[in-house]
Amino acid sequence: MDYEDMRTAMFDALEGHAKQQEERAPTVAAGMIRIDPFDAENIDGEPCRAIGVVTNPGSDYIEFVVLKTVDGGEMFPTTEGSLWRRKAA
Repeated sequence: MDYEDMRTAMFDALEGHAKQQEERAPTVAAGMIRIDPFDAENIDGEPCRAIGVVTNPGSDYIEFVVLKTVDGGEMFPTTEGSLWRRKAA
């Protein structure tokens, strides 16, 4: 491959990457959205506290950001696809 062929291939790849980033921008930029917290249960009946929603890049759905508490009082954030409200927060 000579210099001009390599240069053309490199610019084509960069242009393709830039176009792909522009197409993904609305999904990636959406990120996390804060919501009014509420107590809920997931599909397995485990209690949690919903604190936000987040987009999943590359897909067309959102998930809840929740805080779960395990034995001993440790809390950790995770995501859940479906929740059922337990009571108003």
